[in-house]
Amino acid sequence: LTDVPSAEAVCNNAGGHLATISSAVQNAGAYALTAGAGSITLIGLSDVVTENSWIWADGSAVTYTNWASGEPGIDVPSDEDYVYMYYGEEWHDFGIDHGSGFLCSFSAPTSMPTVTPVPSVTHVSPWVSCGRLRNSFK
Repeated sequence: LTDVPSAEAVCNNAGGHLATISSAVQNAGAYALTAGAGSITLIGLSDVVTENSWIWADGSAVTYTNWASGEPGIDVPSDEDYVYMYYGEEWHDFGIDHGSGFLCSFSAPTSMPTVTPVPSVTHVSPWVSCGRLRNSFK
């Protein structure tokens, strides 16, 4: 998948969105996850709705960016509305179908799963019964 709508659809179908990166620590972690997968990795930041008004795919506020020098670029000759990690941890804006990979984010569970207790065992034998054995000694 190399286009943004397809990548976002894959993330949505798995219960997430294209990645939201909110800190330098998350950015380094995102890069570590994707460094071997391709040199240009799509994340969930875009200005497709309003030029130069960047929003995350999950709707969260932009509190951290890691733009490369000279980025975000000017949208000439084509729209550069989507953000990619480009050959490293720094971000570049490109068009809709520029990447070689993408990264999804998923919300953390809001509660711990319910676990049914297992009955306690007071004695465990190192031997397991597997039917009747016949005495083969004469």
